[in-house]
Amino acid sequence: MTKIVPTKEKLASLPKIQQQVYDLVLRTTLAMFADPYKYEKTAIIAQVGDANFRATGKVPTKPGWQALFDENKADQ
Repeated sequence: MTKIVPTKEKLASLPKIQQQVYDLVLRTTLAMFADPYKYEKTAIIAQVGDANFRATGKVPTKPGWQALFDENKADQ
């Protein structure tokens, strides 16, 4: 089995789009082996007159695999 681990210098020499593809493949592969994402779910139901309003929310308790993906980097 041959394994190739790119160095920082080799990665830096790649075009930007190839660096982004490599980064996405790397993080997706690592996510397969990461802990699960866990959260607490909250639901609130309010009744005003004859109308019911429901609001739900999630509070992360353990980021798990989602820690590998920064939502703020989506468009970079």
